[in-house]
Amino acid sequence: MGRRGLSRPVRIVHRHTNEYASTFPSETIVCECNDGSVERIHAKFQAGREHRDHGHRRDLAYEGAVYDELVRPVGLSMPRWIGAHLDSTGDVWLFVEHVEGAVELDEAPQPEAALIAASHWIGAFHAWHDRLGESVGPVALTRYDAPYYSGWIRRTLRFAGPWNERLPWLEDVSHRSELLLRELHAVTPTVIHGEFTPSNVLIVDGRVHPIDWESAAFAPGEIDVVCLTDKWPLDVSHACIAAYTAARWPEGPPGDLARRFDLARVYWDFRWLGDRPEWTGSEKVGPRFEHLRAAVARLSDAPPS
Repeated sequence: MGRRGLSRPVRIVHRHTNEYASTFPSETIVCECNDGSVERIHAKFQAGREHRDHGHRRDLAYEGAVYDELVRPVGLSMPRWIGAHLDSTGDVWLFVEHVEGAVELDEAPQPEAALIAASHWIGAFHAWHDRLGESVGPVALTRYDAPYYSGWIRRTLRFAGPWNERLPWLEDVSHRSELLLRELHAVTPTVIHGEFTPSNVLIVDGRVHPIDWESAAFAPGEIDVVCLTDKWPLDVSHACIAAYTAARWPEGPPGDLARRFDLARVYWDFRWLGDRPEWTGSEKVGPRFEHLRAAVARLSDAPPS
């Protein structure tokens, strides 16, 4: 377990469970240092949980390695990495700075501006890792490959239930998507967050602090931007793509960038639809299926039938 630790000896003054926790439970711990100063720490713990989701999410030991080896060295704004610890029960704990005054991106005073700032942040992050190529140090990073992509299509069809009859074009869209996602697999990869949703981005005083890196992977960077801007208006999405492009490719983006983003949208729709059966079977996902159909139509010579 990697440890950087606090700079001074501490004693715990108070700790409480966070009502909102994502994949793993978490606590806020208030510590008093020997010099009288107080530090607040965000602590996540494994608690025996596992949420692999077709190899998408990993555990806290993995997230700790990503924080320490792939996020912290980039030097961008982020919660300060403190360390990871394996306790006497075999449970993994991960400790980062509790960012005072931070809110989730959706709750920021100016969410559109925060989205654009987050897009620039992740573009700069990808650019840093682009320069390193496939060098990810000791981290055995998840890599999206052809079986990974096709697995989300199979899961979606399996979970779709009645939607298979209600959407006669779904089988055709799925077949076309198998070929399209092979094209996405051929895009030069970089280190991505993997679930760069607004709920995984904290904003404080306009600064971006991404959290929850257990889904980090080696894959096309466009996926992170599609994830961030999912369901936002087109003008906001276009502004985010412009900010991302300026940060990642200041000398000009690849010529096929628009197509790459549509390929990433196809992946993200299947990724969302193939996550949990109760989500896929819900009446609320009708627009998601239509969004998928539209993206495949833009990428294909003929509309799905």
